[in-house]
Amino acid sequence: MCGGGYPIIPGNKNFKYDDLIRHYATRFSIPFHIAKALIGQESTFNANAKSPCGAMGLCQLMPATARELNVLDPSDPEENIRGGMQHLAAMYSIFKLEKGIERWLFALGAYNCGAGYVIKAQRIAKLNNARTDKWYHIVLFLKETGCDYRQTSEYVARILWQMFNYTCDDIKIK
Repeated sequence: MCGGGYPIIPGNKNFKYDDLIRHYATRFSIPFHIAKALIGQESTFNANAKSPCGAMGLCQLMPATARELNVLDPSDPEENIRGGMQHLAAMYSIFKLEKGIERWLFALGAYNCGAGYVIKAQRIAKLNNARTDKWYHIVLFLKETGCDYRQTSEYVARILWQMFNYTCDDIKIK
């Protein structure tokens, strides 16, 4: 993905795509708040969004990725969300040694810049005796892989912020 803008965050209550997001997030074992934050970051919830590099739809799927995921119409919200959640789940399944939220950070980073870059950064980190299981250690080595490490780092940080925002909206304070 090549996005990375500053998204508009709609309120959490009964948002237009929440039912679809919840359905496919559940189907692919992705926490709802991560799924919703990713979509907010990728497209600001615009089903017709197109990036300068050709990514399309709510989850900003690249044409080749959409084809691999059998997404025939990337502008169709349901198809795009299904494909995006399937792709995120695939990224999550790659990073088995990372634990807790770290594993999700790696998956989100891979969703954005590609798993190959993240894995290469882990190899470089290992060669430098650095931790390979902490996202913000790996970001330091992403710049040596050729990926836009600043954009990817900001992308993951924005999703974390949105995820926290959505979670806080659900907390009931008495």
